[in-house]
Amino acid sequence: MADADLAVGRVLSHYRIVKLLGSGGMGQVYLAEDTRLDRTAALKILPPELSSDKERLRRFVREAKAASAIDHPNIVQVYEIGQAEGLHFIAMQYVEGQTLHEAIGGRPLGTDALVDTALQITDAVAEAHARGIIHRDLKPANIMISGKKRVKLLDFGLARVEQPAASADDHQNPTMTLTEAGIVMGTVAYMSPEQALGKPIDARSDIFSLGVVLYEMATGAPPFSGRSSIEIIDCIVHNQPEAIARLNYDVPPEIERIVRKCLEKSPDDRYQSVSEILVDLKNLGRDLRSSDVSPSNASATAGSRRTTTMAVPPPDTVGVPGRRWRWTVAAVLLVAAAVAGVAVYRDRANAGGGAIRALAILPFKNVNLDPQSEYLSDGITDSIINNVSLIKQLRVMARGTVFTYKNQDVDPRRVGQELGVDGVVTGKLLQNGSSIVVTVDLVDARDGRQVWGRQYDRQLIDVLALQSEISREVSDELRINLTSTEQDLVARRYTENKEAYQAYLKGRYFLFQRTRAATLKAIDYFKQAAQEDPAYALAYDGLANGYTYLGITGALLDGLPPRQVMPMAKEAALRAMQLDRSRSEPHATLGHVHWNYDFDWEGTEQEYRTAIELNPNDSVTYIRQAFYLVSVGRWPEAREAIDKFRRLDPASFPGALLPVGIVAYFGRDYQRASEQLQKVTEMAPTFASPYFWLGAVYMEQGLKEESIAAFEHAVALSDRAPVALAGLGFGLARAGRTKEAEVIRDELLGASPGHYVPEFYVACLYGALKQKDEAFDWLNRAYSEHANGLSLIQVSPLVDDLRSDPRFSELLTRLRLSHP
Repeated sequence: MADADLAVGRVLSHYRIVKLLGSGGMGQVYLAEDTRLDRTAALKILPPELSSDKERLRRFVREAKAASAIDHPNIVQVYEIGQAEGLHFIAMQYVEGQTLHEAIGGRPLGTDALVDTALQITDAVAEAHARGIIHRDLKPANIMISGKKRVKLLDFGLARVEQPAASADDHQNPTMTLTEAGIVMGTVAYMSPEQALGKPIDARSDIFSLGVVLYEMATGAPPFSGRSSIEIIDCIVHNQPEAIARLNYDVPPEIERIVRKCLEKSPDDRYQSVSEILVDLKNLGRDLRSSDVSPSNASATAGSRRTTTMAVPPPDTVGVPGRRWRWTVAAVLLVAAAVAGVAVYRDRANAGGGAIRALAILPFKNVNLDPQSEYLSDGITDSIINNVSLIKQLRVMARGTVFTYKNQDVDPRRVGQELGVDGVVTGKLLQNGSSIVVTVDLVDARDGRQVWGRQYDRQLIDVLALQSEISREVSDELRINLTSTEQDLVARRYTENKEAYQAYLKGRYFLFQRTRAATLKAIDYFKQAAQEDPAYALAYDGLANGYTYLGITGALLDGLPPRQVMPMAKEAALRAMQLDRSRSEPHATLGHVHWNYDFDWEGTEQEYRTAIELNPNDSVTYIRQAFYLVSVGRWPEAREAIDKFRRLDPASFPGALLPVGIVAYFGRDYQRASEQLQKVTEMAPTFASPYFWLGAVYMEQGLKEESIAAFEHAVALSDRAPVALAGLGFGLARAGRTKEAEVIRDELLGASPGHYVPEFYVACLYGALKQKDEAFDWLNRAYSEHANGLSLIQVSPLVDDLRSDPRFSELLTRLRLSHP
């Protein structure tokens, strides 16, 4: 009996056919009446080719049974799997409404409808994945929207069951195969790259398809199109879709970010579970609701901010009723606060200098003067700086600047004048066995008045909660109206594991000592923190920074081969992003890796832009951005980035002056570079790096003897580190002292296997020796090894001896750089 024989009124089993609803590759669907239970149903008749293949039919029935076990408000319920008159069928819940495809109708959904619909779809897919069911055919035509705006995910006809059930850790099992290799199933325009190519897939394929659906909801059209299936597949595999913001200006930027993350070509670069998408969408929905305050309520909201954050609505008060509940409770609490005298205190505080818009959090003083507890005082300071700096309307001085005041008794008013800040936070820490006492004060630097102060008596194991508590209370006293997101970020605890937190603090302490040995020790502590809590994003931040230092910044001090450490830096940064998308640090680190190792200029710019959007108070991002901008010849923009860096890091200390001087050297502003670097050598006479760069600057200024002397200082202070040796050889060769330069070259090439010989700087030495063939041989090695220094080749004076050679232009082309 063929499907076409099912005429209106015909009874199949106990279902009476009412009308044909639609047909597709997986059969025809009819509206039917269930004569036993007196209800409507959607009856899917399976195609003959499926019914005649016993193995496929067996798998289909098994998977349909698994789907029928799902009880979720956003998934169509399966009533029955049956057989009658030679036909196999599935009876399921009939949803009256329209498909999402019809609701879109070629036009983008409004923001509220988009987020609400996306939340329901994602919740349904997350539930299916949790039960080990992969849909494999997510598309708007398989999503129904009822008259009550309830989303229903349907058509699990292509779904596949994986045992054991899928989880958020699926990506750690790369052997999971949910589709036989070479078999392409689904709707082409909504397939993932791996699905379209017939490769094995896992749950992350659904994540890509979900991203396609979200893109279509946001723009009115799918992201990939073509005149044929082959063209569409080619687009899916190779092309990036047009930015959502260009097609729909009203879409929140967070939607663009979520969709982009879903649509990554590699499964490893996407979200690793649908639950992660759900969290981001819920956060977005919450932020949109919290920002939906009418002008008439704005002042009341601002005045009661600190009180309202105490009110948490019960679970059953979600949405608009929940907002009404929150404001009602806030009003009650505000009245109670006034009765208790809190309002009187706030009025007195507001009578001062007004809101604090710029803040310096000075390093907490270690009263014990015990080096073993130094990591605690420094670590608590770091944590508070990192948390409070996430307030975008507040300018927070960078760590480097405030740590110039370490162990000093300072007048907050003087600090305020020197740094241009309104408020200063000071603190003291006393450790007594397993107990710590921390005293914190917030002073208005404009008049020296104490705004707030408190003493905390805690057990050492409670230091994790302590830093969060101090951050929250300091931010509460700034008299700035924080968004709900900022309130959450300021008080956030990135781990609940106390051992992990202490290991992280120790890692940070050693990381800032900026030596190879200390950095390796820091990496060990960060690894320990990650082992204690694998979901601790900050531990991976630390690992990424440590590896990056060894592969880039610490190269002068005998670093490690980039191929040995930079992929680990990238992996750690990506893991930190997966765990926490609110932090800027992993984006800044990844941008640094893209620039100095991947030679991915577009990726570099995007990551720095994202980092700055997330945290405009992170000074390190601006100086890294300055290096990138000057490397591609955008010197005016590099100057702007430096100015922003110095605004956050204004103190005259080596860590701030050194990169400014180096960027000026590559920008060929030798006078400024010389001034900055000379200051660094005066302030840190045992620091090797400034002498190396000062030698390079002097050479460009024609001061050959001074150049060689500076390079010799760098060699001595770095214990004859390879980069320093290359610099000395370069200076000698440029000065015409060829024989001495060749001696240095031979020493450099004969370095022991434990010391990395930097290919780029060896090439510079050969260039200065006028040995161009050898120079380009080493430049090619540098390209193959992604060597440190090569990213600056377009502007570096170190390779001026080689620019006229055609091979130089060829190398710039390979690097996708233009000849300056």
